[in-house]
Amino acid sequence: MDLNEDTMLPTKDDNIPTFTLVARYFFDYAGLLLDFHNTMLANSDADDASRYVMILKFDGDLRATCAEKVPQCLSPRMPLQPHWPKWVKWARRCSWSVLEMMQALTSL
Repeated sequence: MDLNEDTMLPTKDDNIPTFTLVARYFFDYAGLLLDFHNTMLANSDADDASRYVMILKFDGDLRATCAEKVPQCLSPRMPLQPHWPKWVKWARRCSWSVLEMMQALTSL
């Protein structure tokens, strides 16, 4: 459930940027990154072909999460709206940093 920070009432529209909406998205994404890291550590002695299969699996999961669950306020396809809070611009930059981190991890 997302809460409007000004009124502390639940929002009915998932397109309204709230801290909880963005935080839940980042939390889910970070969980996938942590699973990827733990899987790679657990299988560090596996051959390259096996590691590549794991990388492809997590790359697909991370890309699907990014494409399907990204809040509209973080989507690069959605232009910034003037009525959105000022922190949305910062959150967009942060989301791109997370994507760049994911690409760096999967290229190891």
